[in-house]
Amino acid sequence: MNIIETALGLKTRKQSKATETSINVDYPKQNECITSGMYTFRISAGSGLQQIEVSLNGGSWSPCRWANGNWWFDWQASQTGSRVLLARGETSTGEKVVSARRAFTVKR
Repeated sequence: MNIIETALGLKTRKQSKATETSINVDYPKQNECITSGMYTFRISAGSGLQQIEVSLNGGSWSPCRWANGNWWFDWQASQTGSRVLLARGETSTGEKVVSARRAFTVKR
């Protein structure tokens, strides 16, 4: 567990395949450099998860929207610099499942 996950009391599950309770940040890619002020995160999550949310740099969780088989979050970069993105979902039993950390950078 890293500092963000420990502070939030979350368990991380790193999965490469979408299983019923897996969750993955598809975009941005690891260490991607984003040069636009607007960006849409894409999250893939197994069918056993609901209420998908994202958090940047350990901040509050924001809900994603479902469309075309994936979860999406429209984000506006207010500053340049490094970021860490996490996504999470909830199982039918209330367990929180969190993605692997996704680091990326904003430059303009």
